[in-house]
Amino acid sequence: MCAAAITLAATTFISDDHGEFPRAPKASASRTPTDVELAGTRLPVSHTAGPRVLDSGLARGFSHSAEGAAYAALHLSIRVTPEVGPDVYGPTLSTQVVGNDVAALRAVVDEEYSRLRENYDVPYGRPAGSVRATALGYQVDAVDEHAAAVRLLLEALDANNDSGLVTFAIQLTWFHNDWALVAPAHGDWSPMVGRVYSRIGYTSFADA
Repeated sequence: MCAAAITLAATTFISDDHGEFPRAPKASASRTPTDVELAGTRLPVSHTAGPRVLDSGLARGFSHSAEGAAYAALHLSIRVTPEVGPDVYGPTLSTQVVGNDVAALRAVVDEEYSRLRENYDVPYGRPAGSVRATALGYQVDAVDEHAAAVRLLLEALDANNDSGLVTFAIQLTWFHNDWALVAPAHGDWSPMVGRVYSRIGYTSFADA
């Protein structure tokens, strides 16, 4: 997910032949999600859904569940934005993004990072700018033990600094015992982003 693309309460499951994929247990009142900050936006962290490992800006260890897929969709999509810098998006793209279009996505992110770095006059490797979006919730459209389709609900700022609700559709796959992003066709997230005008049908990250 890049800033350019963004600018533009029941969760649904799909069953496979083995039955419905389980959702992770909800966190108790004494174990509510915390959050971390990355590229100017706050990212929720769930004790049950993950990520369980936060190291050097990277996020790993998401639960093999619908909620885990939702948290992975948010954390990993932010970590492949140019704003976080190549010290974060580079390793994320190398180890947590799969599909035929990973190289195309890397090229898009590298190009945008070069532009941002010049605009903000920062050394190579450092974050450049901020992600102009706030995570509000998610809807899991489909999930089984191998893959998931998640729509994130975000409040985003446009070029005029006006806020609005957008959805961001993300495909994931279960890869090496964790969720991984599937790179979009041609490295372009824009077709995955759409405007919405209601939060109805989305689960708040705070409630997961």
